[in-house]
Amino acid sequence: MMLGTPKRRGGRAWVWLLAGLLIGGTVGAGAMYLVKRGKAGIPGGPRLGEAKELAMVPTDATGFIHIRARDIWNSEYLTEFRNAIHKAGPESLKILDDGFVPAPSTLDRMTVVFLRAADPIPPKAIPPKGFPKGAPPIPPKGGAPLLPGGLDLPFDGPNSSDLANAVVILAFNEPFDAAKVRSTYMPQGTQRTINGQELWADKTTDGSRDLGLYFSGNNIMVVGPVSGMEQFVGKQKDTQPAGPLSMAVKTAAEGGRHIVAGMNLLKHGIHEPNFDRMPPEVKAVEKEFRVLMKAEAVAIGVAFSPEGTKLDIRATYKNDEDATAADTAVRAIAAEGRKHLDEPKKQMKAMLEGKPGQPTPRPIKELPEAVMGLMGVGALNLLDDHLANPAVKVEGNELVATFDASSVGGAYVGVTAVAVGMLLPATQKVREAAGRMNSANNLKQIGLAMHNYHDTYMKLPRQSWTQDKDGTTPGGLSWRVHLLPYMEQDALYRQFKLDEPWDSPNNKKLIPLMPKIYASPTAPAQPGQTYIKVFYGPNAGFGTGNSVSFTNLNSISDGTSNTIMTIEGGIPVTWTKPDDIQFDPKRGLPDLRLAGNSRINIGLFDGSVRSIDLTRVKPETFKAAITPAGGEILGPDWNE
Repeated sequence: MMLGTPKRRGGRAWVWLLAGLLIGGTVGAGAMYLVKRGKAGIPGGPRLGEAKELAMVPTDATGFIHIRARDIWNSEYLTEFRNAIHKAGPESLKILDDGFVPAPSTLDRMTVVFLRAADPIPPKAIPPKGFPKGAPPIPPKGGAPLLPGGLDLPFDGPNSSDLANAVVILAFNEPFDAAKVRSTYMPQGTQRTINGQELWADKTTDGSRDLGLYFSGNNIMVVGPVSGMEQFVGKQKDTQPAGPLSMAVKTAAEGGRHIVAGMNLLKHGIHEPNFDRMPPEVKAVEKEFRVLMKAEAVAIGVAFSPEGTKLDIRATYKNDEDATAADTAVRAIAAEGRKHLDEPKKQMKAMLEGKPGQPTPRPIKELPEAVMGLMGVGALNLLDDHLANPAVKVEGNELVATFDASSVGGAYVGVTAVAVGMLLPATQKVREAAGRMNSANNLKQIGLAMHNYHDTYMKLPRQSWTQDKDGTTPGGLSWRVHLLPYMEQDALYRQFKLDEPWDSPNNKKLIPLMPKIYASPTAPAQPGQTYIKVFYGPNAGFGTGNSVSFTNLNSISDGTSNTIMTIEGGIPVTWTKPDDIQFDPKRGLPDLRLAGNSRINIGLFDGSVRSIDLTRVKPETFKAAITPAGGEILGPDWNE
C-alpha cells in the first residue's frame, strides 16, 4: 500500500492508523469479557506509572479520554495480535518507524480533551456521520489534514463537528525533534504566542487546512484544530484550579487503569428526562434518579490484568452528603428493580418446565426453548444477586462502583447474556401482553365514561360537535373532549371554549394536556396524539346526526355486546380534533393495526373490552361488528 511521503498524506495519517490499531484491537479483545461484580476492583489492578501530561487537562473541560496505548499493546489481551505484527520482522518495524516522525513505536499515551460543549445542535448533526462511503477524499493542496477527511471529526476542516472543540495530547517514551515534526506536518504554519506559550497554527479561510501544534517538553505534543488549540493553550497554568474533572484527572494520572474517560456533567448539556413519559417502574423511583442526577462529573476506568478485566465507575458530587444520598438512591433503585424480576423469572421457568402435566420425555423441538429457559433463570438469578447487594461504596464526595471479570466468570456471564439476548422476543411478548392489559383497562374506563355520559343526557356524545348559543351543531371538538367530566378531568374540560374549533388559539394550547387514559401503553406517538378512535358514518355507531341512545332499541339492535364502540389502532390522531375512522360498508377497511401489531383491543357498547387478531378476523366479520343495526350474524372467526 502506498503511504506517500512524510510531507504529504502518509505522514499525516499515522496517528489515525496507530490509534486504530491499538484502540481497535484493545476494544475487540475487551469485548470478549463482560463485567462481573467482584471484590478486587481497580485497586488490585496494574500500576502503570504516572501520566504527568494530564496536569495539562483543564478541569473545567467538557470531558476527556485517556488511553495507555503502550500498556494496552503490551497486555496479554493483544498477545496474538502482537505476535502477528512481530512476524513482519525487526527490519519491517524499523522501516515503519523511519518513515514517520515521531516514530510510531515510541507512542506511549494518548489523551483526547473536549473543551466545550456545543451550542444547540441541529438534529442532522447527531450522531456523527462516521466513515464516508466510496473513495477517501483527495488531500487539498499544501498538505492533508492530520486525520483522513470525511470522518466528521474536529480535524476535518469544513466538515468538522460542532459537537466539541477537541485536542489530542500525545506522550512519547523517547524524545522527538519538535522542529522536524512542525516542518513535516505544517510547512506553512506560523507561530503565535498565547498565555506566554508558543502555538504553531496553519489555518486557511476556506477551511482546507486547520491544524494547531503545541509542544510541552521534548516528548509531549498537542494537536487539534486551531480554535481548540487556542482554548487549550490559553488555559495552561502552572497548576490547574479545582474543577468538576479534578478527581477524574487524578484517577487517570495515577496509573491504575489502562483507559479512563471523564465527563463534566455540568457542561455536557444533558437534559433532564421527562419522567411523565417514563415507564411506571422508573417513575416509582423518580426521586432517587433525581438524587443521582446531581453528580457533577463521572469517570469510567478500565484495567486489564492477568486476573481479568477490571472496571470502576466514579461519580463526583458537590459534597460528601450528596454522595451518601446517591448511595442510598442507588440501593433504592436496585430494590425496586428486584421487584420487577418475578414475572420474567416465571416466564423463564415456564419455558424450562414446559406445559403443566405434559408427559416426559418432552418433544425434541422443545429442547431449545428449555435450554434458553435454563439460561434465562440463571441470568436473572445472577442479576438478582447484583441488585440485592449493589457493588457501590462512598469515598468522600465520590460514589464508586467496582467490577471484576475473570475469564471464567466472564465466560459464564457471556453465555447467560447471550441467552437473555435470545430470549428478547419472549420478553417482548410479555411486555406487549402487559401493554395490552393496560390498554384494555383504558378502554374499560372510557366505556364507563360513555355510559355515565349516557346516564346524564340519555344519549352518547356525537363523534364531533360544537356547543353554541342555539344548541349543538356538528363539528368543532372531539367526543374525547366531552367525556372529560366523566373521567375526573372536569378542571381540564372547563378550560376549553366549546363554541370554538379544536385548533383555535385557546383550544390548541390544551392539546399537550391529553389525559393518560388516551395514551397507548405500547405504541409511541407524538405528544397530544392518541390511537383511540370510534367508527362514524350512517352505518356506524357514531355519526354527526342523531346520537346513539340505549333507550332506543333500534339504535343498536345487533346487541351492545356485538357492536364495536371504540378501537385502539390505525394511525394516531390529535385527541381534541374530531378525527376518527369514517366507515362505509361498501369500501375496504383501513389499516387498523397498532404500530404494526395485528393484535389490538376494541371496546364494545356494553362496556366490555376484547383483544382480537386482525389476521384471524375476516373483513366482512369486522364490518358486521361495526354496524349497530345491520342484522348480521358474526362469523365463528369473531370468537377465535
